[in-house]
Amino acid sequence: MPPSRQYSFTDRLIEQFDAALRTLAPSTVVPAQASPAVGVNDAGLTEEERHAAAQLLRIDHIDQLASVALYRGRALGAPSEEGRRRMLRYAEEGFDRLLWCRARLRELEAKPSLLAPLIYFASLGGGAISARLDDRWGLGLVNAQAERIGDRTDRHLSALPAADQRSRAILERIAEREAQQAHIALEAGGKRAAAPLRLGFAALSKAVASVARRI
Repeated sequence: MPPSRQYSFTDRLIEQFDAALRTLAPSTVVPAQASPAVGVNDAGLTEEERHAAAQLLRIDHIDQLASVALYRGRALGAPSEEGRRRMLRYAEEGFDRLLWCRARLRELEAKPSLLAPLIYFASLGGGAISARLDDRWGLGLVNAQAERIGDRTDRHLSALPAADQRSRAILERIAEREAQQAHIALEAGGKRAAAPLRLGFAALSKAVASVARRI
């Protein structure tokens, strides 16, 4: 059996560049897991309901985008191959959810937020910087991110137009997976982030969401 390849930092940069293109550029990339909306029929949406749903989905798309970039950033600077593989696995799972949101936005005749490139590269950089932390703190960051997105997704489920069953199916699956991921991160040895850090994280996320839902 040939020895496993050891990735250099340059290899990882090339990998990240390719991943960024797949994430940000319009493409025909198909999610590894089919969208929960497949086979779900809407009851018929008015123009106002489509607009309201699209505003929420823009935020959910940005949330998944930020998570994917954060995990890829941690993978870029991961000190161990095990940690790198774990972060890339989290990123791939989030990438599927991102594609579900993007596809649903197209169905709603809407586009992702124009903030997407900025959020992606800012989160990627933040993840790379946080990779200097040990796994306990890194997994704590994963836990905080997943809990924050899960809480917001729950609020969006309450605010979503009742007739929009396709978006609801997607958001229910996202909420379920984020709750699982938050739990797994702590079970793997993650240390919960301090309350001031979590509050600051939430405040920044709220400000971004306020802009993302409009543009």
